[in-house]
Amino acid sequence: MKRIILITIVGIFSLGNLAGWAMTKNDRPFASNVNPETGEIGVSENYTEWPTLGTWAHAKVEGGLG
Repeated sequence: MKRIILITIVGIFSLGNLAGWAMTKNDRPFASNVNPETGEIGVSENYTEWPTLGTWAHAKVEGGLG
């Protein structure tokens, strides 16, 4: 039983390590609007015209910290 658990744990760590290695081999940025050299994120010129998908806020609670 201990051998099966050990093999399972080693297998899980190996797959995680392989996934991390595969992600570092990707030469293109995470998203097409990210400059890989500076890390700057670009947006369209008309981003202020994009529709709002929703908003949220926390209500103030009487006797609370904020």
